[in-house]
Amino acid sequence: MKLNLLGEEKVIRTILEEFVDSVHGSSLSKYDDAIAYPVGDVWVLVNIDGTSAKASKYPWQSWDSFGYRVACSATADIIAKGGKPVLIAASLGVPKNWEADLLMNIIRGIKNLSKTINALYCGGDLNSSGSNEAWIDVAVIGVAHKVVPNTPLKVGDKAYVSKCLGISAIPYIVYSKKLDYRVWEDVLSKAMYPHPPIEFLDVIKKYAVTASTDISDGMGSILRVLNLNNVGLKVKELPLCDEVIEFMREAKADLTDIIKYMGEEVVVFFTSNEVINSCHELGVIMRGTGIVINSKRITEVGWDNFKGFVDN
Repeated sequence: MKLNLLGEEKVIRTILEEFVDSVHGSSLSKYDDAIAYPVGDVWVLVNIDGTSAKASKYPWQSWDSFGYRVACSATADIIAKGGKPVLIAASLGVPKNWEADLLMNIIRGIKNLSKTINALYCGGDLNSSGSNEAWIDVAVIGVAHKVVPNTPLKVGDKAYVSKCLGISAIPYIVYSKKLDYRVWEDVLSKAMYPHPPIEFLDVIKKYAVTASTDISDGMGSILRVLNLNNVGLKVKELPLCDEVIEFMREAKADLTDIIKYMGEEVVVFFTSNEVINSCHELGVIMRGTGIVINSKRITEVGWDNFKGFVDN
């Protein structure tokens, strides 16, 4: 069966079940956001994330921000597991007839992200892409004294996000509706240079966090971890960023658009039975399936690498 008929989640699950090894003694299963390997009294975490410019770069976006954003997404997976990113490496493929400055700009973006979180950029691999497009894969190694798995999500626990939501939906809406991107340059800059959720590491030091995941595919990321735990989520209030509310009003976008097109939010979704005022309470874990927002149950939403944006 063709990949676009199967969908990304089914393909990944098949790969995990048939080929991927589990790490003996790890608190993280192979269905989690990263690999955790015990070394002495710490956990070493490993993750890799990547994309192509054709799939992910907007026409107005700089190559610097392209490199930064991919690296940021890769580090967010490590942070969501309780790890401090320490080493970053990247494999790049670019057309051989490119100007060298374009390649250096991508690398500069990766380097700037590494500075933001006090990690070391260690180089990597360089290839000719053999086409007119560029691609990038970023690998991150982190360390943690305690890791946070994506299970169990317990019925009745509060669900939180580490910061407000929705910024990542704006670039796609501007692009798909052919809006003048120059009108939205300030908010688009925030989407192109998201701040990694490094503050989540302080949260897990202070509170009992039971499970967590990175929202790299918007609400679809939350749905995947809900399905893994055979539970649902009742949303109390969707904590949209002020810039998103203003954009919705001025661009005549509705909440359905924001929910569907949220992608690389670089936000941690997590659960706890404690009140955590430094984060945004999203709702409560419930029996059942899907995400319930304003009495509507969502069972499919977000970005799928083989299907594109999906919803029910």
